[in-house]
Amino acid sequence: MNDGLPFNMVKTASFEVLMQVASGDPSFGIMARATYDDMMDARFEIFTDSVASLLQFHSEGMFGMKFLNVIHDGWKAKGNHSIAGVSLAFIDHRWDFRHTAVLSTVMPDGHEAKLVADMIKKRSLAVYGVNFMSMAK
Repeated sequence: MNDGLPFNMVKTASFEVLMQVASGDPSFGIMARATYDDMMDARFEIFTDSVASLLQFHSEGMFGMKFLNVIHDGWKAKGNHSIAGVSLAFIDHRWDFRHTAVLSTVMPDGHEAKLVADMIKKRSLAVYGVNFMSMAK
Protein backbone atom coordinates (compact mmCIF):
# COMPACT_ATOMS: atom_id res chain seq x y z
CA MET A 1 0.00 0.00 0.00
CA ASN A 2 1.19 3.52 -0.62
CA ASP A 3 -1.13 5.46 1.75
CA GLY A 4 -2.45 7.54 -1.14
CA LEU A 5 1.03 8.77 -2.09
CA PRO A 6 2.39 8.51 -5.64
CA PHE A 7 3.95 5.16 -6.42
CA ASN A 8 7.54 5.49 -7.62
CA MET A 9 8.06 3.13 -10.58
CA VAL A 10 11.64 4.24 -11.21
CA LYS A 11 13.15 2.28 -8.34
CA THR A 12 11.47 -1.05 -9.11
CA ALA A 13 13.24 -3.98 -10.73
CA SER A 14 10.28 -4.41 -13.10
CA PHE A 15 10.73 -0.89 -14.47
CA GLU A 16 14.44 -1.52 -15.04
CA VAL A 17 13.65 -4.72 -16.98
CA LEU A 18 11.00 -2.83 -18.99
CA MET A 19 13.53 -0.15 -19.93
CA GLN A 20 16.15 -2.76 -20.85
CA VAL A 21 13.65 -4.49 -23.16
CA ALA A 22 12.35 -1.20 -24.62
CA SER A 23 15.87 0.08 -25.31
CA GLY A 24 17.19 -3.27 -26.54
CA ASP A 25 20.15 -2.79 -24.19
CA PRO A 26 20.44 -5.39 -21.39
CA SER A 27 22.96 -3.16 -19.60
CA PHE A 28 20.61 -0.14 -19.59
CA GLY A 29 20.82 1.51 -16.18
CA ILE A 30 18.15 3.53 -14.46
CA MET A 31 19.06 6.95 -13.12
CA ALA A 32 18.26 7.83 -9.53
CA ARG A 33 14.89 9.44 -8.79
CA ALA A 34 16.66 12.65 -7.73
CA THR A 35 18.26 12.84 -11.20
CA TYR A 36 14.85 12.53 -12.87
CA ASP A 37 13.48 15.17 -10.48
CA ASP A 38 16.30 17.57 -11.39
CA MET A 39 15.79 16.93 -15.11
CA MET A 40 12.04 17.56 -14.85
CA ASP A 41 12.60 20.75 -12.83
CA ALA A 42 15.05 22.01 -15.46
CA ARG A 43 12.66 21.19 -18.34
CA PHE A 44 9.76 22.85 -16.52
CA GLU A 45 11.83 26.00 -15.95
CA ILE A 46 12.74 26.16 -19.66
CA PHE A 47 9.05 25.72 -20.57
CA THR A 48 7.80 28.39 -18.15
CA ASP A 49 10.49 30.84 -19.27
CA SER A 50 9.58 30.33 -22.93
CA VAL A 51 5.84 30.79 -22.29
CA ALA A 52 6.47 33.95 -20.24
CA SER A 53 8.78 35.30 -22.95
CA LEU A 54 6.30 34.56 -25.72
CA LEU A 55 3.46 36.24 -23.84
CA GLN A 56 5.57 39.27 -22.92
CA PHE A 57 6.48 39.75 -26.57
CA HIS A 58 2.81 39.63 -27.51
CA SER A 59 1.76 41.97 -24.75
CA GLU A 60 4.15 44.64 -26.03
CA GLY A 61 3.36 43.96 -29.68
CA MET A 62 -0.38 44.18 -29.15
CA PHE A 63 -0.21 47.73 -27.73
CA GLY A 64 -2.12 46.76 -24.62
CA MET A 65 -4.97 45.06 -26.50
CA LYS A 66 -6.23 41.81 -25.02
CA PHE A 67 -5.23 38.89 -27.23
CA LEU A 68 -5.20 35.80 -25.04
CA ASN A 69 -7.93 33.21 -24.61
CA VAL A 70 -7.73 31.52 -21.21
CA ILE A 71 -9.44 28.12 -21.27
CA HIS A 72 -10.09 26.21 -18.07
CA ASP A 73 -11.71 22.95 -17.14
CA GLY A 74 -12.54 21.55 -13.73
CA TRP A 75 -13.17 18.01 -12.64
CA LYS A 76 -13.34 15.84 -9.55
CA ALA A 77 -10.59 13.32 -8.92
CA LYS A 78 -10.65 10.21 -6.78
CA GLY A 79 -11.54 11.14 -3.23
CA ASN A 80 -13.72 14.02 -4.47
CA HIS A 81 -10.80 16.47 -4.89
CA SER A 82 -11.42 19.35 -7.30
CA ILE A 83 -8.79 19.87 -9.99
CA ALA A 84 -8.58 22.75 -12.46
CA GLY A 85 -6.60 22.70 -15.68
CA VAL A 86 -5.75 25.84 -17.65
CA SER A 87 -4.59 26.30 -21.23
CA LEU A 88 -3.93 29.35 -23.39
CA ALA A 89 -4.94 29.90 -27.01
CA PHE A 90 -3.69 32.77 -29.16
CA ILE A 91 -2.26 33.73 -32.54
CA ASP A 92 1.47 34.44 -32.37
CA HIS A 93 3.50 37.13 -34.12
CA ARG A 94 3.87 34.88 -37.21
CA TRP A 95 0.09 34.42 -37.35
CA ASP A 96 0.38 30.80 -36.19
CA PHE A 97 -2.32 29.48 -33.87
CA ARG A 98 -0.92 28.43 -30.49
CA HIS A 99 -2.64 26.35 -27.82
CA THR A 100 -0.69 25.15 -24.80
CA ALA A 101 -1.53 23.69 -21.41
CA VAL A 102 -0.04 25.85 -18.66
CA LEU A 103 -1.50 24.93 -15.25
CA SER A 104 -3.03 22.01 -13.41
CA THR A 105 -3.91 22.66 -9.80
CA VAL A 106 -5.72 20.85 -7.01
CA MET A 107 -8.43 23.12 -5.61
CA PRO A 108 -9.34 21.89 -2.11
CA ASP A 109 -12.12 24.48 -1.68
CA GLY A 110 -13.96 23.54 -4.89
CA HIS A 111 -13.98 24.88 -8.44
CA GLU A 112 -16.45 27.76 -8.37
CA ALA A 113 -15.83 30.53 -10.95
CA LYS A 114 -14.33 33.08 -8.52
CA LEU A 115 -12.01 30.49 -6.96
CA VAL A 116 -10.81 29.38 -10.41
CA ALA A 117 -10.24 32.99 -11.57
CA ASP A 118 -8.29 33.77 -8.39
CA MET A 119 -6.22 30.59 -8.78
CA ILE A 120 -5.38 31.40 -12.41
CA LYS A 121 -4.23 34.90 -11.47
CA LYS A 122 -2.15 33.75 -8.47
CA ARG A 123 -0.63 30.65 -10.09
CA SER A 124 0.18 32.36 -13.40
CA LEU A 125 2.01 35.11 -11.52
CA ALA A 126 3.80 32.60 -9.28
CA VAL A 127 4.83 30.17 -12.03
CA TYR A 128 5.23 32.42 -15.09
CA GLY A 129 5.57 35.92 -13.65
CA VAL A 130 2.68 36.98 -15.90
CA ASN A 131 -0.99 37.55 -15.04
CA PHE A 132 -2.85 35.63 -17.75
CA MET A 133 -6.16 37.19 -16.76
CA SER A 134 -4.93 40.72 -17.51
CA MET A 135 -4.25 39.68 -21.13
CA ALA A 136 -7.43 37.67 -21.64
CA LYS A 137 -10.35 38.57 -23.88
